[in-house]
Parts: sequence; structure tokens; C-alpha cells
Amino acid sequence: MTARPLALVAVLVLLAGCGGGDSDDGGSFEETGRVAASGPASAQTASLDMNDRLQFVPNVVTAQPGGLTLTLKNVGKVPHNLVFDDTSLPSTDTINGGRTETLRLTFNATGTFRFTCTFHPGMDGQVVVEAAGQ
Repeated sequence: MTARPLALVAVLVLLAGCGGGDSDDGGSFEETGRVAASGPASAQTASLDMNDRLQFVPNVVTAQPGGLTLTLKNVGKVPHNLVFDDTSLPSTDTINGGRTETLRLTFNATGTFRFTCTFHPGMDGQVVVEAAGQ
């Protein structure tokens, strides 16, 4: 194989890896881990890492209705953000590599609240809010 076709194959492999899947179909969500928020319902905390493999780790947070402080750490070099499907919830600006940002959220009802990195389709997660004891 000559250098040009080999370079083309390398570029196609890189592009295919960046897409990560279609975040709109609801069926392609792949869990990378789960963390339960700690603390009382009014002041829960949880942490998520964002990495160069275009993942939130873990990407599922379980919490109770109330307040949640979510700490987001970009452990790689690729910039990310976090935006909820529910636009009434706050989102982050760009979080560059090596940076950390805190997001303060209030959940008044139970349910599943999906979020994504808008820079990387398929880089998804969710906060699952359940009443205590569920």
C-alpha cells in the first residue's frame, strides 16, 4: 500500500472515532459508570471527569430531589462543555484541558435529566433523580 491510501485510511479512522454516535436516537447511550451523589438532599455533591476519549466518566449520577453541586474536571487536553437537554438547567462554558468547573443545580422533581457535550455528539450522560429509598 502506498503512503497516500494509508494516510487516507488513518484520517477516516480518526473521523469515525470522533463522532461517537447519534445522541438524538435515545438508543445509543452507553454507560461509562455510575456515581451516587453524597450529602443531604439540600447539598448533594458528585464529580465527573471529561476525557480525550470523548466520555464523561462516570456518565450517570443518581441524586435525590434538591440541590446538587456537580464538579466537572477535564482530565485531558480536548475542550468540552456540559449542556442539559432541559434548558431551564444551567450549563457550562468551554472547559479546557486540565481545568475544573462547578455547576450548581436544583432538581425539584424526579426524572432523568440528559446532558451532552455539544462539541462531541455521542458524549452523553444523565442525572437520575429519585425519591429517597427508591
